[in-house]
Amino acid sequence: MQTQKSKALPPGPNRLEMLKILYQVKTSGTGPAFLKLREDYGDIIFLPIFNRYVIFDPKDIKHVLKDNKKNYLKSNTIEFVKTFLGEGLATSDGVLWKKQRRNVGKEFHRASIKHYTPAMIKLAKKYVNKWGEGNSQIDVSQELLDLTFDIACEVFFGIESGVQTEKLRDAFVICADMAVTRGRALIPLPNFMMKNKLAEEQKALETMDNIVFDIIKLHEQGGGSDDNVLTKLLQYTDEETGEKMSQKQLRDELITVLVGGFETTCNALIWTIYLLASNPDSYKKVEAELDKQLDDDNVGMDQLMGLPYLTQCFQESMRLYPPFPVLSRRNLESDSIAGYGIAPDQHIYIMPYVTHRDPEYFENPGAFNPDRFSRDQKINESGIAYLPFGEGQRKCIGENFAMIEGITLLAIILRNFHFELVPGFEPEPKFSITLYSANGMPMKISKR
Repeated sequence: MQTQKSKALPPGPNRLEMLKILYQVKTSGTGPAFLKLREDYGDIIFLPIFNRYVIFDPKDIKHVLKDNKKNYLKSNTIEFVKTFLGEGLATSDGVLWKKQRRNVGKEFHRASIKHYTPAMIKLAKKYVNKWGEGNSQIDVSQELLDLTFDIACEVFFGIESGVQTEKLRDAFVICADMAVTRGRALIPLPNFMMKNKLAEEQKALETMDNIVFDIIKLHEQGGGSDDNVLTKLLQYTDEETGEKMSQKQLRDELITVLVGGFETTCNALIWTIYLLASNPDSYKKVEAELDKQLDDDNVGMDQLMGLPYLTQCFQESMRLYPPFPVLSRRNLESDSIAGYGIAPDQHIYIMPYVTHRDPEYFENPGAFNPDRFSRDQKINESGIAYLPFGEGQRKCIGENFAMIEGITLLAIILRNFHFELVPGFEPEPKFSITLYSANGMPMKISKR
C-alpha cells in the first residue's frame, strides 16, 4: 500500500456541473464527455452524485491493476450483470475465481484455440458466400453479430445454428439489455415500475437456462460433438480439490465466455472494418498483404498468423474503440493514488477509451496509425496505456481467442470483399457492456 499523502478529494465537477455532463453523455456520447473531463480536471477526478473516482494516467492504472493488485477486487457495480452471468469468471472473486480461472483458463491458451480455427474458417466462408449472392450493401454490425454468435455456439457448446441457438440469442439479448438498464440507473428503480420488463427478463432467463442445461446434460450423456469447450470442461478435475465443475458452474462459465466470445469480438471487427474503410492507405496495405499471403482454396493457421499489418490494424482499432471501454475496481484497504488518499471500499473507474488517447503515449492519438504496434514499439513499458482486454490478474482470459478469431475472420472477409462507407453515415459509439455502434454499420460491399 502506498503512503497516504492527503485526505482531500481529487478535482472534479460539482453536482450542478454533473447534470450538464450527464446531458453531454446523452447527446455527444460517454467517450467525448470523459475526454473533456480529463482535459478540464486532470488524471484523476472525483464524480459527486455517483461517489466514484476515475483514473486516466497509465502509471496510476498500473498501480491499481498490477502493483497493488491484492488490494483491489471487482467493483460492486458488476452486480448488475450477475443476474444472467451468475458466478462466472467476470463476476466472481476470491477462492471460486481462482479455481475457475485455473480450470477454464486452460481452454483459452493459444495451443487450445488453434483446434477451433477450422470452425471459424468454415463459418466465415459460409457468410462470405451468402454476402456474394447479389448484395451491394449490408449492415456489417448485424452480419458480424450473427457470424460471431454462430462461431461461439459451435466452439463453446458444440451446437450448430438453428432454432435452439436463435432462442438462446434472443434470451441473451433480453437479459443483457436489462443488465445495462440496471447499470445505467442513477437510483435503483422499484420493481413495480419495471413489472413487464422483469417478467420478460425472468422468461428469458428460464429459456436460456433450459437450453444451456439441456446442452450440458446431452454432453454428460455422451451426446454432442467432442471438439468444443464444454466437452473439455466436463473432463477437467481441479488439480487442488479433485472436484469436477458442477452444472451450475458450467452454466455460468459458458454464458460468461459467450459474452466475450461473440459480442466483444464482433464489435472489435466492426470498428476495424469501419476504420479501414475510412483510411484508404492502410486499407490498400491490408489488401496487398492478404493477396500475397492467402490462398483462397487453402486457408490455414500458418497463413492467418503471418499477417503482421492486419494484426496491427486490429490492435489499433481496439485502441480507438476498446471492446471494454470502462473497467471498475473496489479497494479493500486505504490507498493513495496520484497523491490523493483513498478510503477503503471506494469505487475506482478506469476508462481505456480515454487512456488510449493519451498524447504522452500515443502521438496524434485521434489518428488511425497501425504502425504504433510494430514490433519495436513498447507501449506499456512505463505504465498501462493500452488495455483493450484489461490488465493484471483479472485480464480477460479470452484475449487469445479474440485475437485469433478476429484475425481469422478479417482475413477471410477482407480477402473476398471490399467495403466502402455509405455516404453521409456516421456511427454513434455507445458505451454498454461493450463498445458498439448504436445505429449499426451499413456499408457498401463489392466482390474482390
